Amino acid sequence: MAFDYEQISVELIKVLRGNRSQLAFSRRLKYSSNVAYTWESKRRWPTASVVMWAATRVGIDVPTRLAAFHPALLDSDSFDTTTKEGVAAFLNELRGATPTGEVASRMRRNRFAVSRWLRGQSEPRLPEFLHMIEATSMRLLDFLAALVEPASLPSIYGEWQKLQRSRNLFFDHPWTQVVLLCLELSEYTALAGHDDSWIATRTGIPEEEVEFCVEALAMSGQILKKGAHWKQHKTRTINMQRTEQDVRTNKAFWSRQAIERFEHDAPGMFSHNLFTVNEQDFIRLQELHRSYFLAVRSVVADSSPGERIVLATMSMQALGS
Repeated sequence: MAFDYEQISVELIKVLRGNRSQLAFSRRLKYSSNVAYTWESKRRWPTASVVMWAATRVGIDVPTRLAAFHPALLDSDSFDTTTKEGVAAFLNELRGATPTGEVASRMRRNRFAVSRWLRGQSEPRLPEFLHMIEATSMRLLDFLAALVEPASLPSIYGEWQKLQRSRNLFFDHPWTQVVLLCLELSEYTALAGHDDSWIATRTGIPEEEVEFCVEALAMSGQILKKGAHWKQHKTRTINMQRTEQDVRTNKAFWSRQAIERFEHDAPGMFSHNLFTVNEQDFIRLQELHRSYFLAVRSVVADSSPGERIVLATMSMQALGS
């Protein structure tokens, strides 16, 4: 989806301003001029850190909201987004292993400018900041929803509702994720037309389940019929966060699929390691685990064409207390 980042910026500023006049809001932010007017008229833009500071000034607990958006930000002073350095650390956390050049390409911006933002040598203005969040994570909608009520942002609210429907569908009917991925496979697009039985044979999902999943995906607006094939309508990163119990149930579902395939001697890579380690190194291993997960996502994002559907389950747990 091509977002209008300037319009979203205006709407976000208006939400932060609330019922205050532009002048009163400007004074609340300790400006002597009516800077809010210049922002909302698109004549100039605040930096990312100024907006995060403004959110704090109007009573939003920014650290807690950002941790809900991206749990790795919890309890870390490095991600103080009311500072230029914190904004850079936040954006670097979101991009993970994605090269700077790739982020710049997604934004259609100069690589040098993007590099300076990521190093904290300069700071993106609000529309650029929002664009960078989308370019690094494809989760701008979740970021905005963490800060403010999505219904208060008219330009993205419709897309947010679609995202929520997609998220709910993936939780309630996990096999829809596999069917959706099947529609990306080069072998599927080479078929004369859509074939539920081909997907069932390829994935091991019962054909009636495939038929249900296709109908559900079409109703949620995630796929459209183009010619003789179904195709993804839009590609977004759907963060699988709902209630803690929902998340556990979803992860358990996919872990069981991996176990069942292992027990039936399905081809794949299965490994385990049982060891003792000191507390400091356990923390290091957890960080490596997260880094590996981000690296996997980066490779997947850049991989084309789609030739295989892969289930990767990763876990690391301390046994006992």
